[in-house]
Amino acid sequence: IFTGIILLITSLFCLYSAKKSIINNEYSNFKICYNTIYSYLQSENTISYSWLSQTEENYNVILYIEDNSSPISYNSVIESKKRNELIKYFKDFAIDNYDFDISSSKINTKALFNIDFSGNYDKEKYYVSVGSINKGSNNIGVLIIYSLENCYNKIFTQNITFIFIDIIALLSLGFFAYFFTQ
Repeated sequence: IFTGIILLITSLFCLYSAKKSIINNEYSNFKICYNTIYSYLQSENTISYSWLSQTEENYNVILYIEDNSSPISYNSVIESKKRNELIKYFKDFAIDNYDFDISSSKINTKALFNIDFSGNYDKEKYYVSVGSINKGSNNIGVLIIYSLENCYNKIFTQNITFIFIDIIALLSLGFFAYFFTQ
């Protein structure tokens, strides 16, 4: 029994540590993602639909961009109800909680100013970055929404695997304890 308790405590500690590591890794991936996007947007004068769609697909993000407070046409090409709800929710969230409005007509004085945060919408978790890029007389507002669904699916799968392994280990311990202590 004592060995089984030690096994369970060790497994719980490993699960907690692995979960924290997965979440930290996912946040690092998100930071790389948004830094890459901001760098590209700062350096390019034109943005193609193919770059936008590839970026969304490769990084698994929703990308919303405004040029001088006007949404770029790409935003209307790929409309969906959930996408529009997420964009509106996180734009409002940034305004309410961080006083950051990507639609603001005020020109950002820095080359790039951004804030990243996590938020929940409809029982799902997201990392979000809102940014403002100053390009002379133009101000580009950016909203990047990164779903953590895959991250939490990994954690769930890992938890199930650990539970399955623990059950097999406890049954094996019980089996050997029963037959070798007779």
